[in-house]
Amino acid sequence: MTVREMAERLELKWLVPGDGTRPVTGGYCGDLLSWVMGRAQEGDAWFTVMGNVNAIAVAVLADTACLVLTEDSPLDDDARERALSQEVAVLGSGRNAFQLAAALSRLLDGEFLPYRKANPQQVTTTISLNTRDLIDAVERASLVINDRIKSPLVCDFHDDEIQISCTTPLGSVNDVIPAKIEGDSEEMGYNSRFLLDALKNTETDEVRIELGGALSPMKVLPPEGESFLFLVLPVRLKK
Repeated sequence: MTVREMAERLELKWLVPGDGTRPVTGGYCGDLLSWVMGRAQEGDAWFTVMGNVNAIAVAVLADTACLVLTEDSPLDDDARERALSQEVAVLGSGRNAFQLAAALSRLLDGEFLPYRKANPQQVTTTISLNTRDLIDAVERASLVINDRIKSPLVCDFHDDEIQISCTTPLGSVNDVIPAKIEGDSEEMGYNSRFLLDALKNTETDEVRIELGGALSPMKVLPPEGESFLFLVLPVRLKK
């Protein structure tokens, strides 16, 4: 379910336009900003009464799919400007957080990613590489990420190598691993945990990765055939 679909089904008001195509994978209710920052998950719809500029900063750090102001809570002018500049989708409702979270839970219950529809049909880049090399590089980059400090892995695919980088207040990591790359060069962002989940469940020493453009999921496949298929959704990179 996307932010736009959730807004339509829950009859939410758009207060600040944002990326309505972002997937909503869960929900989080909370008003204590320090608590939310360490516990809200990437892709959550965050339900809160906090409409100040600090709430927008937390939404960015936690990388929530959107911020939903409950009980007709106001959005400060400074917060509106920050949300616009950071491209944070902000919505509003007269219902309380419990009511909205319960409604979202019912919508998400039993809803699975329509992988046939999400599966990119157009392949613009094909990468072949050693599975362990990529796992090790992602794990090294993940050392500067934790539950409170989140940042996407930036993967730059070009010239028969993958450059993997990540920068957070804990430090910076830059790594390069060899790969055979055919097609377009791409720079993509990914959640390190989701990427590792896919790679660690592969059954082969080498994998084939297929990309269909900046907004399409990464396909992780065996070198030949499709005995397994993992889709890893990209994370929007802030330029």
